[in-house]
Amino acid sequence: MKKTLIIFYSKDGNTKRMAELLKNKVQGDLHEITTSRHYDDNDWIAMDEANAEIKNHDLPPITSPQIDLSPYDIVLIGGPVWGQTLATPLMSFLNESNFAGKKVSAFWTFYDHDELYDKTMKSMVKGGEYQSGLPMPRSLVGNRPKLEKAMDNWITDLQ
Repeated sequence: MKKTLIIFYSKDGNTKRMAELLKNKVQGDLHEITTSRHYDDNDWIAMDEANAEIKNHDLPPITSPQIDLSPYDIVLIGGPVWGQTLATPLMSFLNESNFAGKKVSAFWTFYDHDELYDKTMKSMVKGGEYQSGLPMPRSLVGNRPKLEKAMDNWITDLQ
């Protein structure tokens, strides 16, 4: 696979585990997005907090170092689904990033209702060539053989 960067935000560790698995599959580099904002441990409350951030146009500032995208051909961006769409730390990161000349795709972890994730991601990726992503519902994440097959098929389609 071409030189690949895996960028992710993970509140509870699920997305981080998926990012690490992808890293091993594509021999890519990892970059974790962090923010000084702490979200509630209860996912429903955290989603309400994120919705308030979106409504108030007050996305969280990113505290992780900026990453130089220039050495990479492919950028994979992962995060949890919050309110059917991207977690607000990912929105902050995407607002600050330009993916000119890069192939970009996403992967996301969720329990249910991811209807807006891929569409929102596509609209927020500036300059890059966005390719549909890989949804990872808990039922897939919990079934290693199916997860491996889904990841392998997605990776093959990205090349």
